[in-house]
Amino acid sequence: MKLKCNYCDPTVKKGQKQVKSIDTDVDDYIRDPSTKKYYHTECYRLHLKLRKGMTNEEVERMVSERLAAREQEMQEKVERDRFFKWLMEYYDSDLPSYFYMKVNSVRTGEHKLVKEPVDYATLLDIYQHMANYLDKLALKKQMSVSNRMNYDLAVVIGNLGEYKRFKAKQMMSDSETKEIEQRIEDRKIIERIHKNNQDNKHENFSITDIMDELLL
Repeated sequence: MKLKCNYCDPTVKKGQKQVKSIDTDVDDYIRDPSTKKYYHTECYRLHLKLRKGMTNEEVERMVSERLAAREQEMQEKVERDRFFKWLMEYYDSDLPSYFYMKVNSVRTGEHKLVKEPVDYATLLDIYQHMANYLDKLALKKQMSVSNRMNYDLAVVIGNLGEYKRFKAKQMMSDSETKEIEQRIEDRKIIERIHKNNQDNKHENFSITDIMDELLL
């Protein structure tokens, strides 16, 4: 995708072709959240320093914040695309526009049945864990694909609390497992040290015995 750099690309008159020098596939760029305009990263540094009068320290802090935000946006897009691709394959159907809107309201936390934003990775994980259960429900209810999408989404939302408890328990279990593994590893290290010490003692005794025999 090509984007206009708000610093180095010239402003053109009406009817002229817009210059867009940012290539999102190869260029390092930043989107300013206040103006919604794009800049090459180096151009953004110049913009902040020369146009905004910021110090070098302020510029670098601002650039770091913007780059982190862009990285988060890119990760969000990857997770969003992965989620909707999985749904289309799962239902073997395109997704209607109103369904995208419903999911987006869940993502932003604006849906009436959620108390906080739910990220796409979490939604995908719940759908994948509940896929067999949702299939069984669909067989019983004999719904159209579009109705099933809405029904399944409601079921998934209804299980958010249970999912959080499951993940918390899983994290605790993983933590305990790692702790046990670390204890086992520590014990192995101690045993190896003890064995090495014992071997060293035996070697010392053997050398001493030989020396004693030679001196007698």
